[in-house]
Amino acid sequence: MQKDIKFRAFDNKNKKWLLGYEYPNLGGFSMFGECVLMGEWENVATSFMFGKDGKTMEDLKLMQFTSIKDTNGKEIYEGDILEIELYDDLKWVTKVRKDNGTFVIDVEGSDYDVTALSFLDDEAIVNIIGNIYENKSE
Repeated sequence: MQKDIKFRAFDNKNKKWLLGYEYPNLGGFSMFGECVLMGEWENVATSFMFGKDGKTMEDLKLMQFTSIKDTNGKEIYEGDILEIELYDDLKWVTKVRKDNGTFVIDVEGSDYDVTALSFLDDEAIVNIIGNIYENKSE
């Protein structure tokens, strides 16, 4: 199975998603391959690298695709906030983060404090309900 290595970017200064060129259906961009051909990364990062409009590299937030989709088929990226339901009796809200190269979620009230996102079984109902940049109160 080939793993898609994609990213999405958020302009934390202007509070908006950056899609490279104006392709709203892009759903993330590669740092390799078509990125080099289409110049998406250059278009996204140039203003941050050169301080245009007062932006700094700290304002550019990159999130990597986990290669996992939620129950509705939506791609899960690091920084997403998930609502997870297991076996009708365990439900929690958690954030996706990277720890030692693995995408993990915090699992309060279970036998483990942290688990790899890939360990969720097929019976888990997983829904993306936001992300850490647009929903900071979660």
